[in-house]
Amino acid sequence: MTGMRRISLQETLIVTTCRNSKVWMTNREISSKIPVKERTVRSHTAKLAKMRLLEMVDVFGGYRYRWHPKPDKQNAQYLQKIADAEHVFTKELTAATNKRRN
Repeated sequence: MTGMRRISLQETLIVTTCRNSKVWMTNREISSKIPVKERTVRSHTAKLAKMRLLEMVDVFGGYRYRWHPKPDKQNAQYLQKIADAEHVFTKELTAATNKRRN
């Protein structure tokens, strides 16, 4: 499903934020934790939910997302690409998350 597409810093930030969270989050909440616009988060969360990497629930006020506890094995290649991107973007990921905390 993912083919040979490239993984961006923004996509890596979104996946990392969702994977590290223990609670359901809206796109706005995800966006508030990282320097990524809400519309970009919305695009990626929709794709990740379709890939069954995020669980999605439609509640009053909009969709909420959380990392799926058992992601599909068919997404192993994508998850490896994310792990590789996290390794490459280590400095940027740290700077981006620290920037939002201050």
